[in-house]
Amino acid sequence: MHYPYLRRVLFSFFLLSLFLHADQITLKNGDRLTGAIVKSDEKELILKTEFAGEVKVQWSAITGLTASEPVTVTLKDGQTIVGAIAQEQEKLRITNQQTGQAEVVQANITAIRNKDEQARYEIEMERLRNPRLLDLWQGYFDTGIAMARGNANTSTYNLNANANRISPRDKIGMTFTSIYATNRTAGAGLTTANAVRGGAV
Repeated sequence: MHYPYLRRVLFSFFLLSLFLHADQITLKNGDRLTGAIVKSDEKELILKTEFAGEVKVQWSAITGLTASEPVTVTLKDGQTIVGAIAQEQEKLRITNQQTGQAEVVQANITAIRNKDEQARYEIEMERLRNPRLLDLWQGYFDTGIAMARGNANTSTYNLNANANRISPRDKIGMTFTSIYATNRTAGAGLTTANAVRGGAV
C-alpha cells in the first residue's frame, strides 16, 4: 500500500472518530452544530466548537441534541442524573451504564454540565455551604470632600464604609463613618467636626 494513500485512510478514520464522539445540536432550520457541551441553564445551552469557540444556543431553537460523553443533568426537584443524552422531541433520554435509561421532560431540566463544569459547580456549592471567614463579603466604600472659599474658608472630609457577610450559618456586619471639618475666618482656624464611629454585629 502506498504511504500517501495510507495517510489519507488514517486521517479519514481520525476525522470519523472525532465526529462520532462529538456532541451534536440540531436546530429548527435544519442546521447542525458539533462540538462539546459545556453547560446549560433553563434558557440556553453552550456548545464549545472547534472553529467558532463557545456558541450559545437558545433551547427554543433546538430540536435535537446528543452527547456521547456523560454529562450531569439537574432537575427542578434537585435530582441529578449522569449519563449520555439524546433528545427526542420534548424529552431527554439519559443513558447510564450502571442504572440504565431514564427519560425526563425538557421543561423539568434546570441545568446540564459537562464533567469539568460540574466539578467547578460542586466546589462553589461547597464554598457557599462552608465558607471561610474571608469569603462572601459584600459592601461599599464611599468618600468625599467639600470646600468653600470666601469670607470663611471651610473644608469637610467624610468617609463611609459598610461590609456584610451572610452565610448559611451566621451573619456579620461592620460599619465605619468618619467626618472632619474645619473653618478658617480672618486667619483663625477652627475644627468644627471631628468624629469617628464604627460598629460590628
